[in-house]
Amino acid sequence: MFKKSDLFYFTAERYQNDRNAREDKFLKDMESIEGYKGDKYYEERAEQLRKQRDADLASLQADAKRELSNILESAREKISKIPPVMPSSEVVNMITLLNMRNRVTQGELETAAKAASDCPSALKMLDEIADKNAKKGNPLMGVSERFATGMSSDRAMEILEGNNAIDDFLKYNSPRAARIVAESNNRRFGTDQQPVRRKTFDDKESCFRDLFAIDGDDYKTFCEMMDAE
Repeated sequence: MFKKSDLFYFTAERYQNDRNAREDKFLKDMESIEGYKGDKYYEERAEQLRKQRDADLASLQADAKRELSNILESAREKISKIPPVMPSSEVVNMITLLNMRNRVTQGELETAAKAASDCPSALKMLDEIADKNAKKGNPLMGVSERFATGMSSDRAMEILEGNNAIDDFLKYNSPRAARIVAESNNRRFGTDQQPVRRKTFDDKESCFRDLFAIDGDDYKTFCEMMDAE
């Protein structure tokens, strides 16, 4: 039986390859009628090809979305049962003292963040202290994004629950930014600019990097959490 992370990759790769094959066939079919451009036959045939391409892609997307969603839902169920990292008594004391202060410095906040780098809940409390100080006219930078280390179960759940890249991956054959720019230019200038195609991932880690923005040790830990029995 495949591990969940492997099954996710195989499903995403199959969809990617099938989608690209259908897009390539559509472009080839359109090129084959290029010589008839301007004729009624061209317009009718081009519309038929577009409708067929769109129907094929819609079917592929629906199947892939169902399969990928089921895999991620199963992974969420497992990861949600992993106990969260609790702050040490030292970190709790540091946060308590900082929270009691009317004004803290960036250095004090970051010292506490370094001690709490493996505990998302503690870093979140430090971010709240930064927000509270900012409202009092003492602007401080948040710490959770800069000091968090490792892949905690909390962070894994955030990735699984708040990631929109999968929908974008299923719907579009190009990176979101390139698609938005192309669509904007087409509206403004009446052109038919095509967005730059998404770089095809050819291994599991590049797939997870593309869809979840993780790699290296975070990628390995994330997969271990997905695959936990």
